[in-house]
Amino acid sequence: MRRPHRVRALLCALGLAPFGATLANADTLHTEASARDGDFVAVEELAYEVIIDAADPGQSQSRRVALRVTLHNDSDVPQDALLALALPRTSVLRGLAVKRGAGDWEDGLVTRNRATTGRRDAGSIYARSLPPARDGGLPAAEVAAFGLAAGSTTQVELRLDVFPQLEGKRWSIDLPRRNIRAPNLAQDRRVVMRGLKKGESFFVDGSSSGEAKYMSTRAGDTVAVSWPAHLGGKRSIEGQFEVSPSPHHSDASSAAKSGRFRLALRLGPERAPRPDHVVFVVDSSRSTSLHMARASSRVFAGVLDTLGKDATFELLSFDREASALMPGTPRADDVQARQRMTRSLDQLARGQGSNLDAALTLAGERLAKRGAQRPLILVVTDGSLPISASPADTAQALERARGKSKAPELLFLVDDPLVSRAGLQPESPVARVAAELGARIRVDSLSSIERDQIETLLASPPVLTELELDLPRGSVLDEAAPEGLVAGHVTILEGSWKGRAPTQLRVRGRMGKRKASEEIKAESIAAAPEALVAPGAFASPELAIADGFARPSWHNPSLARETDLSIAQVGYDTGPRRGHIDHEIVRRYMHMRVFPRASSCYNRELARNQVLDGRVLFEVELGKGEVMRAGIAQQKFNYGVSKDFVDCLTEAVWSLEVPAGHMDDEVYLVRYPLRFTPPTGGKAPSASDDPDPMFEMLMQRADTLSGKKADASKDADAPATGEPAN
Repeated sequence: MRRPHRVRALLCALGLAPFGATLANADTLHTEASARDGDFVAVEELAYEVIIDAADPGQSQSRRVALRVTLHNDSDVPQDALLALALPRTSVLRGLAVKRGAGDWEDGLVTRNRATTGRRDAGSIYARSLPPARDGGLPAAEVAAFGLAAGSTTQVELRLDVFPQLEGKRWSIDLPRRNIRAPNLAQDRRVVMRGLKKGESFFVDGSSSGEAKYMSTRAGDTVAVSWPAHLGGKRSIEGQFEVSPSPHHSDASSAAKSGRFRLALRLGPERAPRPDHVVFVVDSSRSTSLHMARASSRVFAGVLDTLGKDATFELLSFDREASALMPGTPRADDVQARQRMTRSLDQLARGQGSNLDAALTLAGERLAKRGAQRPLILVVTDGSLPISASPADTAQALERARGKSKAPELLFLVDDPLVSRAGLQPESPVARVAAELGARIRVDSLSSIERDQIETLLASPPVLTELELDLPRGSVLDEAAPEGLVAGHVTILEGSWKGRAPTQLRVRGRMGKRKASEEIKAESIAAAPEALVAPGAFASPELAIADGFARPSWHNPSLARETDLSIAQVGYDTGPRRGHIDHEIVRRYMHMRVFPRASSCYNRELARNQVLDGRVLFEVELGKGEVMRAGIAQQKFNYGVSKDFVDCLTEAVWSLEVPAGHMDDEVYLVRYPLRFTPPTGGKAPSASDDPDPMFEMLMQRADTLSGKKADASKDADAPATGEPAN
């Protein structure tokens, strides 16, 4: 299961000096020689290939993926080797094949995973799967090769079942980055695609292969490989339910029989709306891409091409406030109006704030005036919305604004690289809002949506909430099911069963105001092998099977830690590890941006009351360096203050700017106190930090989250505070 959307106790990440661990690099290749001398390359990986079978497997949603490595023993003596490989997310190791020199491919045999340290027969090659080392981490595999002959070349192929993600009309698999710093690992990754239909191409990070059947990529990069999807399903909830018996299932009595199951769930497409009026809404907040508005223009034009000749449209944008970018409601076939739309989007400036309520209120007011019979509101956003915003309030704002006009269809198009890679969680702000509104939602890159994919875009399904599984008796999930499902991404649930093997289960949920329910039949498959072996030419297959997997005896604890950490820490963040803002950064930017403006507000208010004394507590929500929401959470003065003063302070805190962290998807809630002191004893009036013991305690907690050690004695006056959002 994917990691949930998080809210940190202090600020968003910076592109400054990072705290904590350095960039992790997956995959290691160790030999006995490298264990003694890390600079000596005895066994080298000559090539690394990822071979994907794109052919439609029928009812199954998984695809066969092979990782093929070519190992060469460059020394003049036999060598052992231990290779660790990070696998694509949702991978299950199903098979092993080995090709020695110019010989034929040999299929591996199922053996036990004894996880011992020792020796095995020369020429034997073992492989075993490793579970994710941390929550949300990647699966991995180890390959142990014993006694590779001097000067020999051996190809090893791990055969995997992988559930791809569905992005529009393409299946997609993310390939994790590799450790290209290791001198004995291949620096390139060749991606091979098999099973495409005639005339079809596949894509690597959006670049087409054309007529080529393979593409070369840099092994140190995470890349997304995608290919055409041929979807024929009509179900709201599509799933694959794999049931496998335990290894000793056949010998057990009926009551003692047991096994494992794996359930893959995703949402299917819905019927596309046929609107007679479309309100295009563009998120112009600073957290969005510089190119979002321009890319939206091409998608909007594609949507207009699908409308009838009498259909109309209009264009809005929102950051802190919402505004109309074009006058009137021109027809979809009005060429000049389309050109004005493109120019307006090209000239759109980004600003602070992410006020979706204001955008939908304005859209509802425009719909009330238009009186369309089949309206559609299409919102393009990066999905970075305030975590404190109430979805119910957003829905009510739209309801009040549209009055008695026809209820619109809503579609959120979320364009953000982090969301595309990690998946949109049902509890994320944009998904919660979409669920409350009964809106359709699509996670995709605007630049990758072609004209022929517009129909698929409009057919995106709503968020499914209140997810329930009617598990058969004796079946238990390893972890609780998520709250719901969001289109485009596969949710994998695993569990165990006892007694009678499950034959089916029912999945229930709610999509907007309607209920959804599907029955998924079980598919009986063999259990995933704990380990596999390809015995050497002179080794006994029976003995190799009985011995089971082992790490070579020279693989010392230091090398083992390096191997384990290389897999445990790797993820899909392709750039340097992001830093985290601490209280010093908050204080610096508050002093630079907010304090001077707040002091000016206070000085003007002193003209009304020269003994005004008090404090305010600013509350700010930040995401990707953008102030999404800002205001005054508390205020306490010795006398009443004017509305102009409060408005002025609100504008002051909106002026806060903080750098965005590299690829940081977290939302942060900051509470910052400010003290106002009138002139006394010849001292000038001041606006200064207002220390508070509770703030100090929360600050230490925030520093711990950011990877720094807090020192209460040094930070006794720390003004910036963090508080978890509920």
